[in-house]
Amino acid sequence: MEFAVRAGGIEESVLDRTWNASGFTCFPSSLGARPQTRRLGLAEPDGEHRLLPALVPPDEPPPVQPLRPLIGGDLLETENPFFFRTVLQDTASLIYLPVFQRGTLVYDAIDRKALGPSPNGLSAADRPDNVASWFGYHFTPALCPNCGHDVAGEKESLIVFCQNCVVGFSVSGGKLTEVPLAVGKGGSRTASFLPFWRVRVETEGLPLPRGTGKILPGGRREQMDRDHFHFWVPAFRINPRLFLRLAHRATMAQPAIEPTSLTSLSSVAPITIASVEAVKTVKILLALLSPKDTELLRGLQDRSVKVREHLVVLVPFEQSGYELTNRQIQAAVHVNALKYGRNL
Repeated sequence: MEFAVRAGGIEESVLDRTWNASGFTCFPSSLGARPQTRRLGLAEPDGEHRLLPALVPPDEPPPVQPLRPLIGGDLLETENPFFFRTVLQDTASLIYLPVFQRGTLVYDAIDRKALGPSPNGLSAADRPDNVASWFGYHFTPALCPNCGHDVAGEKESLIVFCQNCVVGFSVSGGKLTEVPLAVGKGGSRTASFLPFWRVRVETEGLPLPRGTGKILPGGRREQMDRDHFHFWVPAFRINPRLFLRLAHRATMAQPAIEPTSLTSLSSVAPITIASVEAVKTVKILLALLSPKDTELLRGLQDRSVKVREHLVVLVPFEQSGYELTNRQIQAAVHVNALKYGRNL
């Protein structure tokens, strides 16, 4: 998902992009629609083919179009400029395009078309010694480190759960690491739970928005101080516009939480967005909460955001027909939006 703060508002879109990670300009800058139209197989070193190393990291994609943040001057001086843009990566995959060299040219091995002259250094480029560790399947024992019970989770979930201890674990460095969990207040026994990241950050030179917190009598909102203010970001994939709406509503409401007291985690939606990706939306939420604060918008590009703490909160939603609703954050989600969101 991509979000961009412009002078006219916030734009959102879904991206499925490829870019040249080899560092050689003779290869195409993008594979286009090939990853979607052709069947991909698991790459394995076979001793016959050379696998060029990836020199461009997956978290540094080239911009879709030139990024033109507005630093100074009147808003009307630049046509619909960017203040800030960020991309939430769901899955990053390394795809190898088969090529071969004939004479002084490099050819695409699929359609046999010449890609361009063979660059200097292509023949000398070699793979790292530990390339074998990049390929194949790596298994981690799915046993709870606390009680030895099986842990379970859907195949796309970044966090698995122990039904016995009622705790969550992420897979890091080949082992299970416990993830702090909390539950939003107000759920019934039949509630379904949607996971949110609750993030507390330090925003250098970026003021927190006013009028956030629980609703007081008369419709006013309780003022929140910086030490108790949290950004709430959905931890599951969904349509980008709805994703931003849920983040906005939850951040405005600042829902109350309590320690995990669930007896079952079977009704919890899979967690498919990592905390490091959720933090990227903080500046977008600042712009959404203070759309007329031009000083804040101008500072989004250069100001930094530091994470102080993050927590997974399982927010209860009650199902009514085809909708899941939560009165505390005043939000509703159609069940089909969750279903189709898994395919984004």
